[in-house]
Amino acid sequence: MVQIDDAYLGGERSDGSTGRGTTGKTPFVAAVSVNDAGHPLYLKLTSVSAFASEVIGRWACRHLEPGCLVVSDGWRVLPA
Repeated sequence: MVQIDDAYLGGERSDGSTGRGTTGKTPFVAAVSVNDAGHPLYLKLTSVSAFASEVIGRWACRHLEPGCLVVSDGWRVLPA
């Protein structure tokens, strides 16, 4: 099982914006594989160009094993 979520790193707030649209933030995917007891085994942090379905689909093909169970918080850009 792999638990994944979106996250941002950094971000200057010089323009007064807040949240996901803040300038200077780097988007990345956080993926944690867990054992049957739910304990973490491996962590992978990967920067991505955007949180778009096409980008995340390519990320999933590159970093996830076919057939693995992916758990998220309902992240809409995940491929089905």
